[in-house]
Amino acid sequence: MESDKADFITLAEYNGLEKAEMKHYVRYAPSAETDGFYRIGFLGKISNPAVNWEGYLPTGNYFLYQLMCVINFGSTVVSNLLPGVDFSVISVILLVIGYILGILIRLPIAILLTVIQFFVVLFTSKQAVS
Repeated sequence: MESDKADFITLAEYNGLEKAEMKHYVRYAPSAETDGFYRIGFLGKISNPAVNWEGYLPTGNYFLYQLMCVINFGSTVVSNLLPGVDFSVISVILLVIGYILGILIRLPIAILLTVIQFFVVLFTSKQAVS
């Protein structure tokens, strides 16, 4: 990956992460020696360089990750546009609008990426086995 973040971390390292960074990791155990937290890459690619292992998340898990991204998109849009707004009726309405935007904009992208990931996993035979 072209990132300075670790592809594979232990539970202690995961607990030391900031909350915003935790959402990019998933706990997965394709085998006993590769049990830990993996940074989710493009199309659900995960790897553990320590044991020279790489693969893809199962398509169902990847779709759930994409749904989490849809929900985070809506709340991130509102919090970035209006930082420091208290929880009043207006902020709740704006949050609902943010979730609607998340569904309208991010959900089609999530579905498209999940379909592409399904075919990548199907043709590369690198799906992680749990």
